[in-house]
Amino acid sequence: MNSMPAPLLSVQDLTTVFRIRGGSVTAVDRVSFDIHVGQIVGLVGESGSGKSATALSIAGLIERPGFILSGRILLDGKDLVGLPESELTHVRGRQIGYVFQDSMSSLNPTMRIGDHLVEVVRHHLGLRRRDAYNRAVAALMEVGIPRASERMSSYPHEFSGGMRQRTMLAMAMVIKPKLLIADEPTTALDVTIQAQILDLIKDLAQKHGTAVLLITHDLAVASQICDFIHVMYAGQIVESAPSQLLFDRPESPYTEGLLRCLPDIADDPDERFRAIEGTPVDMASPPAGCRFAPRCEYAREICVQSAPRLSPRSPAERMARCWASEKGGWRVA
Repeated sequence: MNSMPAPLLSVQDLTTVFRIRGGSVTAVDRVSFDIHVGQIVGLVGESGSGKSATALSIAGLIERPGFILSGRILLDGKDLVGLPESELTHVRGRQIGYVFQDSMSSLNPTMRIGDHLVEVVRHHLGLRRRDAYNRAVAALMEVGIPRASERMSSYPHEFSGGMRQRTMLAMAMVIKPKLLIADEPTTALDVTIQAQILDLIKDLAQKHGTAVLLITHDLAVASQICDFIHVMYAGQIVESAPSQLLFDRPESPYTEGLLRCLPDIADDPDERFRAIEGTPVDMASPPAGCRFAPRCEYAREICVQSAPRLSPRSPAERMARCWASEKGGWRVA
């Protein structure tokens, strides 16, 4: 019997905490998931759900007053938690590529586009400047920048938002990392450019066998390229499932709420979107029971009193954190 290959990335019971005046906030609460070679996995949830904190923890970019309290982050079997900064610097860029949310603020406005890429190549590969320059041009061509050799001398403000995001992808992929973390890569882009960027990420992943962790608040974005989706709320994963299965039948009321927020051209155009009522919990003092219970229309007494565990559902590859769905039939509560 063939055994499944070991995952490229294995996050195990990751807990990340931020100290605040008079206490602390657990931004990532015992989160676990795997990503295999060539797989595209999505972390989805509202702002403040812990998605970006999870991604930054993986890349070793959590800064004080934040810190990883416990857990393991295994990349190709090597635990990244506790590595000295000198080793993490080698891992970032060489093995993990990172695309940040705001492409304009992520690029130095005083540096030419080509200098950004050449600096990355020379730092990680030690190539001569001419060889690094040629590799940088090839990277810009690969992400669809027209007249790449000419645009090497441009400054970030001379690029459109879509071209800056393509440049960020080129910087992340120029070293051919094993894992690409893309944190809200389509923020502030119109839907046409957004679709192009998502297609580009998918194409690059397939071409180079790169695993991808996509961070987004938009389930519609995740549905376009993700093989598997983890839904986060209040620092916890509340549902995990293959993409199509999650959309066909969500097991968490929170996931259903996110799906209701998506526009549907088949619906009445005059009908208002069904936003999730209420506000996210105060992470400095989360409730004892289910963290989504105060906003959940299906909440029962047990939901308020006791916290549900993330437990298996059917089929076996999916998980959910919900008392009602664990007992069956929350949709008819």
